[in-house]
Amino acid sequence: MQRNTTLLRAALALAALLATFATMAQKRIMVFTDPHLLAPGLFQPSSTALQNDLAGDNKMFDLSNEIMQAMVDRVLAERPDAVLVAGDLTKQGAKLSHLAMADLLHQITDAGIKVCVIPGNHDVNNSQAVRYDGANRYPAATVTSSEFVDIYAGMGYATALARDNNSLSYVAEPVAGLRLIAVDDNRCTARDRNPSLNANGLTMGTRSWVLAQIDDARQHGKQVLVMMHHNLIEHIDDQAALSSDGQVVQAEAIRNEFMQHGVQLLLTGHMHISNITTWHNQARTDSIVEITTGSLIAYPCHYRTITLSPDLGTWTVTTEAIDQLAGKPDFAAYAEQRMAGSARATISSIVWHNWDTFSSKLQEYQSMLGGATFTQDQVTEIATRNMADAVTELNKTMAEGNENEKDGQAIRNHLTSAVTDFANDLLSDANFLVRMVAVPVIVDEFNNMIATPLNSALSDCTNYGTDRANVTDDLHPVLHIAAVPVPDERLAGDLNGDRQVDVADVNLLLNVALGKDSDPQLAAWADLDSSGVVDVIDLNSLINLILNH
Repeated sequence: MQRNTTLLRAALALAALLATFATMAQKRIMVFTDPHLLAPGLFQPSSTALQNDLAGDNKMFDLSNEIMQAMVDRVLAERPDAVLVAGDLTKQGAKLSHLAMADLLHQITDAGIKVCVIPGNHDVNNSQAVRYDGANRYPAATVTSSEFVDIYAGMGYATALARDNNSLSYVAEPVAGLRLIAVDDNRCTARDRNPSLNANGLTMGTRSWVLAQIDDARQHGKQVLVMMHHNLIEHIDDQAALSSDGQVVQAEAIRNEFMQHGVQLLLTGHMHISNITTWHNQARTDSIVEITTGSLIAYPCHYRTITLSPDLGTWTVTTEAIDQLAGKPDFAAYAEQRMAGSARATISSIVWHNWDTFSSKLQEYQSMLGGATFTQDQVTEIATRNMADAVTELNKTMAEGNENEKDGQAIRNHLTSAVTDFANDLLSDANFLVRMVAVPVIVDEFNNMIATPLNSALSDCTNYGTDRANVTDDLHPVLHIAAVPVPDERLAGDLNGDRQVDVADVNLLLNVALGKDSDPQLAAWADLDSSGVVDVIDLNSLINLILNH
């Protein structure tokens, strides 16, 4: 009786602490991507060359340093366990921009918060690195892969558990029990030797290395998170119609390999949209979830906070935005306004990616068009003149995420009307009868060309119309991840075998000590001092283990 009373008193005394331990056991990771920093030393805001570049882009390069400092301030206020940055740290890979970014990130690491970065396609061996001076652009020094590692040594590379010889990929453990496989899918090392290589692929050596690291992590009972820059899953069906380099080359084969090796979660960037999608294998027995996050310097300036349960099985994602900036009291509205100026870049990309199809249709109907011919630039100009507002509305909807909650039919109607205006403008020199026949044909062809990505985007549904179709909350999902099989070895105090020593183990020990659980194997694990009795001494030892962990 005395023994039970002592244990009960100890349990009551610890009750308040258990709630604290439970909160402490949760881990938080903050994620942002594509900050595209342009170092202040590379431009003057009044530079006409810079203003020309900004006019066709929704990324606010001129405010990138201020936005990045606001992000750092958020991190320091929130104090997560780790910060992950999924590439495109700089605008065009200028060395001065990398040094400025590293200085900003050092504010976080100096506060004792882990940071892990990977390069994006803009960051290494970029011949387009420039500085702006008045009406001119001048070449700026860029960085090689080894220089990138030196600059960001304190952001994953210096403390890496493993490094790939073929790329800038590495392994880290930002949170106990969680292995981060940080994948360089830009072939940075290979591009040291051949800068003309496309920066959206994995060499076979890197691919094999990544799979080996995934296997090693799981063999040690670690949950696995992969971070790479380019998408591995289409977030919009027929995504290549909008951006041919949005995905990693051989994406389907690689994501199937990842699933087969047990990867369930993936962080990406690059597309500048906040979207979460799931890819299932054909039998729907396995799946992989990809969380892609919009650019930090483009409306709505999203970043993510992910709260992990103590067993790493539940991932609660919240999406927030940098919506305040010094000197701009309504920064969210300002950023939205800046997005309106980027429609031309989107239209130009769509025309460029679909020009072969579009021009062949124009040739097919050339006799109907009275022999008129058009260049790609002319079509882009006419499309921008008539479709900018509709495209801006679509861009805004996709950037904000959860498109299925918006009025998709209104967006479709606006776009269809804009395409009709575009067709009439394209044929402005043709007679009335030609326009009456040709305009509906052009509208139908254009609508057919974008129907698949548009339907997928506005319904927020990938694999649209197939048995793999799925809609995932883009902004605030709760994701459940299967536990990793526990290896034979067991941590001292880990009574439930989840590779964690926490309050769940305290409850099990109390059950054994109070006679509520007579499992002999559990009793053996709970007898931490090997005295043959599970008592207050074992409880005290377990609490010390929790505090130490």
